[in-house]
Amino acid sequence: MFSIITTALAVAVVLVSPLSPAVGGLEWSGPVQEQSQNEPKPIDVNTATAAELQSVPGIGETLAKRIVEFREEHGLFEKVDDLLNVRGIGVASLDKLRPFLTIKRSG
Repeated sequence: MFSIITTALAVAVVLVSPLSPAVGGLEWSGPVQEQSQNEPKPIDVNTATAAELQSVPGIGETLAKRIVEFREEHGLFEKVDDLLNVRGIGVASLDKLRPFLTIKRSG
């Protein structure tokens, strides 16, 4: 009885093991990763228009206008964290926006 359970367990491990060469005609290719083509590229807050900024989840028309106005009045942002100086952007909202925004270095 013990050998039947051991054998069945060994077969199950081989079938689901990423180290097994082929199972049912399929080969293991490792974990599936999303293609980077599907991921949106971050928007440069120093060059983006208000319309472009609105494509970022969490930035509506009013906030996009505030970001552009702030940039025009105070100059280019040196880092994404400088957006904390824009009225309506706090730490929590910036953390949500951060993956979608960037500051490209010129030169």
